[in-house]
Amino acid sequence: MVVKIILTQGKTTIVDDIDSHWGEFKWYANNTCRFTPRFYAVRHIPTGCGKQRLHCVIMEDILGRPLKLDEKVDHINNDPLDNRRSNLR
Repeated sequence: MVVKIILTQGKTTIVDDIDSHWGEFKWYANNTCRFTPRFYAVRHIPTGCGKQRLHCVIMEDILGRPLKLDEKVDHINNDPLDNRRSNLR
């Protein structure tokens, strides 16, 4: 089952049902490109450590550990608002 999480700027992201608990946090749509809109689901960390991208926290859940500094997560279908587990690698 797919769950939609409402973001800012009229955007939504989708996650698998198993990851729906992430919807309890406030996420916003962060445009990472000035010339071609490319939005990611991002949230600020309350401890002041910066921001977190939803696809990274989901991958950390899959792996059962934090991502290493040299590990990158991308979206197979190139849609950064599609955060279903089957779309992350």
